[in-house]
Amino acid sequence: MSGRVACVPGFTETAVQNALVTAAESSGRFLALVAPPYGLTTAQEAVLWHDGNLLRTGDRTTALNSSYAACYWPWLQVFNPFTAADEWLDPVIFAARTLANTDAIADPWIAPAGMQRGRLTKPNNVEVTLQQGDRDHLYGNGAAVNPI
Repeated sequence: MSGRVACVPGFTETAVQNALVTAAESSGRFLALVAPPYGLTTAQEAVLWHDGNLLRTGDRTTALNSSYAACYWPWLQVFNPFTAADEWLDPVIFAARTLANTDAIADPWIAPAGMQRGRLTKPNNVEVTLQQGDRDHLYGNGAAVNPI
């Protein structure tokens, strides 16, 4: 696959994300990066969203289950110098950047994780501060939400 990813930051609607994942699966040529909507408050909510079981209007209604998709959460806050204010950004922006950086400094099969390849330098805050138990829950027991 070597560095081929696609994402639509800020679009968390099921139809948009499913179309992206379907395109990735059909072509077999890229990885679709998706994220839950801004405003989730716990790791459990992120897992429920991923599984299609978070019962809020507009949320995912089917499980995200594809080897051609990767889910990232929580959202990240950065300072926007043009508006002179902090704003929340979709985590897929940072995931794509980190994947590209890892491909540039290592091999495509190397995980973009850890304190060197996975380190994010621009965000100044996260939507939810995750503890080790939260991270284990996000990526354990069949869930597949990549914690940031």
